[in-house]
Amino acid sequence: IMDIGAGDGSLLQSLQLKINGLELVGTDYSETSIAFLTSLGIKAFFLDLENSEKLTSDLDSIKPDHVIIFEVLEHLSIPEETLKCAMRSSSKYVHFS
Repeated sequence: IMDIGAGDGSLLQSLQLKINGLELVGTDYSETSIAFLTSLGIKAFFLDLENSEKLTSDLDSIKPDHVIIFEVLEHLSIPEETLKCAMRSSSKYVHFS
């Protein structure tokens, strides 16, 4: 499961506590968020959602079953490109709000 725009990691933390053995990945634009997620044992990396070329290459390197994008798209200048990249990256489902 990959959470794009993981922020404080509350969704990933909740999943980590409730379902043992999940492979979780968090992405964010904030280095502070990435450091926090890493401290929780969650893989995390920087992701610039406004750079569509870099976004495509970063997301193509990961093939999660589920991509989650909650409360992020409305803050982007190119939300449709981010959604397209997420759909290409996911091997099964993209969940967004």
